[in-house]
Amino acid sequence: MTPEKKADLENKWKALVTKAVTDDDFKKNLTQDTLVVLKDHGLEIPEEAVIRVLGGKEVRIKPPKDSTPEMDEEIKWWKMRLAMIFEFGKDDPRIGVIADAAPIDEEGEV
Repeated sequence: MTPEKKADLENKWKALVTKAVTDDDFKKNLTQDTLVVLKDHGLEIPEEAVIRVLGGKEVRIKPPKDSTPEMDEEIKWWKMRLAMIFEFGKDDPRIGVIADAAPIDEEGEV
């Protein structure tokens, strides 16, 4: 992957993630219709890549059989981002647990 292409993907990715962490509806759409939302934001997985959608939500990607080192690098970039998107869609059972904790006084003591 050329440095220019990587920089372009990174900039688009940062904008997408920023929106996902600040807009719950957008995050929900991203996790439920990943490929469409990515495309709508200028992030398209190379058409040569082998793509599988599991359970209608998790997107898996692998390089084509005749892949080049440059394609392998881009596929690696996509794998990390797709894994992050899948994680966005998981409910974190730890969220809200602090509400069950003992109250903290003015000095920060329990």
